[in-house]
Amino acid sequence: MSENIAHPIIYRRDGVGRLRYWRVERSGSGYRTISGLMGGKPLVSGWMEARAQKAIGALDAIGGEIERLYRFHLTRDYHRSIEEIDKPRFFKPMLAGRYEKFEPGFAQPKLDGIRCIANAGGLFTRQGRPIVGTPHIANALQPIFESYPEAVLDGELYHHDLRYDFQEIIRLVRRQQLDNGHRARSAAMVQYYVYDLPSAPSDFAARHAQLRRMLEPTAILKLVETQKVDNEADYDAAHFAWLEAGYEGSMWRKDARYEQTRSSNLLKRKPVQDAEFECLRIECGRGAASGRATRAICRTKGGEVFAAGIKANHETAATLLHQVHPIVTVEYLGLTPRGVPRFPVAVKFWGEGRH
Repeated sequence: MSENIAHPIIYRRDGVGRLRYWRVERSGSGYRTISGLMGGKPLVSGWMEARAQKAIGALDAIGGEIERLYRFHLTRDYHRSIEEIDKPRFFKPMLAGRYEKFEPGFAQPKLDGIRCIANAGGLFTRQGRPIVGTPHIANALQPIFESYPEAVLDGELYHHDLRYDFQEIIRLVRRQQLDNGHRARSAAMVQYYVYDLPSAPSDFAARHAQLRRMLEPTAILKLVETQKVDNEADYDAAHFAWLEAGYEGSMWRKDARYEQTRSSNLLKRKPVQDAEFECLRIECGRGAASGRATRAICRTKGGEVFAAGIKANHETAATLLHQVHPIVTVEYLGLTPRGVPRFPVAVKFWGEGRH
């Protein structure tokens, strides 16, 4: 029997300030993850086998699989040492909780785009990675940052008229090597929809008023529609109107300060729930679906493994079989008592690490 090999421990601080750790333990061609609160009871996953690939066997493939797991965690909230965990590496945007009960606040349509933080240094993903595939947006923002060099904008790269081409927009945004053809297609398909000004040290109403003074909407730069909602009937009317217009749903905002974490000041309201899950592998269909991806095998944070269907056209489903997607977004209708999504469908595929 192979001896267990312990890989390095990495660390993060959670939303309430506690220190958490994560590491991988390997045995032969299998591995498991061990995580939890420092000093607490560890959460140990089941053993998983690395998938053999065309050119290499499972024993050789496991190194790359473990490396991808570490790379994914280290580009998010984890650090290699405890001393580093409180040093911010990038501007973290405010993330949304789930809407359950009405309170007076502000409402905006929920976009199905790619989160983009913009400042004088450029455009960045929610994980702090530079976005270079949309130079037309960086150029359009330049006059704003010349006038307001300390400003930070929060929004999404999106185009409402092209909202069903989400995977194409992802490809355009992530492109690293640009040519004239790419620049033209990106300029035609990708706009920047701005919905907040996190650099303003004030509540949302004042932040949004300042944002309106700073940003004049153009064909490239858009201000996301924002409505003050004082009662539930007004919010319902706006929410269902946005659904009718083809938006995913709505976002509710409290008139409160911007928080660089998942916050109850920002809530999403959708007909179905969605969340991001670790994707262990993507499986090929059989029969009429041969040559296309039909299932994503995913794992919850609690270690439960489940299979999600895949929502994609034939071309994208075929391409997915030749790509690595450590994280996928899954839509579902509630959770089982074990925390497993019911009727799960993978709808977004994020490539090497969540952007």
